[in-house]
Amino acid sequence: MEMIQTPIDLSKDWNARENHRYQDESLISVSDNDTQKIVDKICRHFKLGKYNLRFRGENGGATIWTFSKHIRFSHNPSFVLICHELCHALCRRRYENSKIRHGCKKWETQMKRLIGYCKAKNFWKEEIEKWSIPKPTKPEPTKDELRTLKIEKAKSNIVRYEKKIKMYQRKISKAKRSISMLERFKKR
Repeated sequence: MEMIQTPIDLSKDWNARENHRYQDESLISVSDNDTQKIVDKICRHFKLGKYNLRFRGENGGATIWTFSKHIRFSHNPSFVLICHELCHALCRRRYENSKIRHGCKKWETQMKRLIGYCKAKNFWKEEIEKWSIPKPTKPEPTKDELRTLKIEKAKSNIVRYEKKIKMYQRKISKAKRSISMLERFKKR
C-alpha cells in the first residue's frame, strides 16, 4: 500500500508555516551543549533570565514552562525550534499576560527578532565552530617570574596606600580647622 502525501496547508499549520518561512534555519540541528550556550546567550540579550534545559526523545518537539523557567527539547533541536520556544518567553515578558497565539502578528514580530539576532551573531556558522575549537594553553610562569610579579604588585600597593595616607591626613587637618573655627565662634 502506497502512502499518498497530501500538501501541507500553510494557512492552518503554524509549525509548517514557520519551517517554511525559515527553511535554512530549520534544517540546521544543534548539539545539546551548543543549545545550552545559545539559549543562555539569547536569554541574556533579551533579558529573559536563566532557563534550565532538559533533553529527551528524538521526535523534534519541545515544551516551555515560563513560570518555572524550564525548557524540554528533543535531542539536537533545530534553530527554529530553539527560537520558537524562546519566543514564548519573550512574548510573555514583552506583552505581559496577554494570550499571544502562534502565527499572530505580535508572534511573528518576536520570531523575526529572535531569528535576526541569531543571524547577526552567526550562531549557526562561525560562532558554533569557534566553540568547538579548544583554547590554546598558556605557558606556566616560572618561580622567578611569579616573584617579580608579586614584587611589582606590592610596590604598586605601597604607592596606593601612601596616596590614601595623604588623603586622610588632608581630611584630618580640614576637620581640625573646622573644629577650631567652630570653637572660636562658640566663645563669642
